[in-house]
Amino acid sequence: MVLKKRLSFLQWGFAGVVLAAPLTRWVAVTMETQPTTCPSQILFGVACPLCGATRASLHLASGDVVTALQFNAGLVAFSLALGVVLLQQQRALSATG
Repeated sequence: MVLKKRLSFLQWGFAGVVLAAPLTRWVAVTMETQPTTCPSQILFGVACPLCGATRASLHLASGDVVTALQFNAGLVAFSLALGVVLLQQQRALSATG
């Protein structure tokens, strides 16, 4: 029963991501023309490790991995690693349950 409930939650989450992809793509393209709000970039002219993370996450959510990598490769790598860990946990839970 728990596995079915969890699977249903994952299915709804996936459906939400698919349905939100066009909206996130539009927001990401709109943000590309906006000036930066990063204090490090404004004050020192140096990009911080999170510069571009919002735009990268929006492009990643819309399925544009190449553009997401251009904005912030660290966020894409972290998201990929997190996805692998979550899949391993899901497999471990389904094997024991």
